[in-house]
Amino acid sequence: MVFPEEIESYKLGAEARARQNTLAFLDKYELERRGAEEMLARLCPLPCDIYYVSTVPAGLAGSKSDLDIILVPPESGTFESLSSMLFYGGRRVGAKIIPAATISRALEILRDATSSALLHSGGDAESLDSVIPLKWADLERLVNGISLTRGATYLPALNDVVAYAVARTFANYRQQRFASKLAGRAGIDAAVTGYLTGAVLSAMEALMAACGRVQATNSKWTLERWSRFKTATDNSGAADDRRIISAAWQALSLGTVREPANWLVAIDQLFDRMIGAVPAGKSHGLRLSSKAVSSAFLPGAVCIKAPGRTVVIPSRLMEQLPAIDGQDFAELSTPDAAMLLWLLQLELIGFADRGGSQ
Repeated sequence: MVFPEEIESYKLGAEARARQNTLAFLDKYELERRGAEEMLARLCPLPCDIYYVSTVPAGLAGSKSDLDIILVPPESGTFESLSSMLFYGGRRVGAKIIPAATISRALEILRDATSSALLHSGGDAESLDSVIPLKWADLERLVNGISLTRGATYLPALNDVVAYAVARTFANYRQQRFASKLAGRAGIDAAVTGYLTGAVLSAMEALMAACGRVQATNSKWTLERWSRFKTATDNSGAADDRRIISAAWQALSLGTVREPANWLVAIDQLFDRMIGAVPAGKSHGLRLSSKAVSSAFLPGAVCIKAPGRTVVIPSRLMEQLPAIDGQDFAELSTPDAAMLLWLLQLELIGFADRGGSQ
C-alpha cells in the first residue's frame, strides 16, 4: 500500500523545496553557483545538465556536507570516472556522469516492474537491482534532485520509485525481525536490541517512502527525516501508522525489548496492510550466501568458505537452513541459534527471500 494523495501532495511542492534548499545552501556557505557549475561542466566531455542531489536539495546538508552532483549529458559515451578528490570553495564535491539515455532506460525498467507484484513478492528488489543500469542511490538522487536550469526533470518517476523503495524497506524489516528472533533464541540481548532498532528504522523508512519521502541513505538521517515527517504530514491513513512506529521507537528507547510483543505485532500488522501478502514476521528460510561456497569436511560437518573467512558447521544445521522461517525457533537449540546468527553476521549465509540489504 502506498498513499497516492500524500505522494501527489508531496510532489506538488517538491521542486520548489529542492530549489530553495539548494540555493539556501549555496548562499549560506558562500559557494558561488556559476563558478561551481563552470568547474563541473569542464569535467564532462559533452554538454551536460547539472543536478544537485542528495542532502543539499533535501535540506539536510550542514557545514561538513559534500556537494553531491550528477552530470547528465544527452548522449551515451565512454566516460571516465571522476576524481574523488574534487573541491570547490573548500568543500568536497562528489560528482559523477550518467547519460540521459541510461537514466531513461533505468526508469523504463522500473516503471514496468513496479506493479503490485513487486510488493506482493515480499520485496524482490535484489533481482531488479541486477537489471537496472543504475545504482539505487543514483536513481533516488536523480528523482529527488534539482537542476537549477531544467528543474526537477525526473520527479514524475517518484511514484515508481516509491513502490520500489517500499519493497526494499519491507524486505529489510523482515530480515531484521528474523535476526532479532534468532538473537533472542540465542540469548544475546544486545543483539536483540540492535536488530529491533534496525527493524523499527526500516519501518520508518517504509512509511515515509509510502508517502513519497524516499531517500537512499544510511540510518544516520532516518531519525532526522522522521522527526520532520511525523509532524509535517496530515494524511489520515498514514497518521495511525505513524503513531504505531513512534510508539515502537519510544518503547525501544525505554529499553522495552525483552517482551516487545505488542508493538512488534502492531508493526507486523502495519506491513501486512501495506503489502497484503507474505506475513511481515516471516522469512523464507536461510541459504548459503552468494559470497560463500560449501564442501564436505569431516563426517557430520560442512566447511563454508568465503574471502577471508572459513567456518565449519554441523551438516545437520546446513541441511536445516531452507526450513528455518523465523516463525518458531522452539526446536532450535541455543547453541545452534547462536551459530546461525554468527554465520549471518559473517555474511556466510543469507535470507532466502530476496531484496533489501543483507
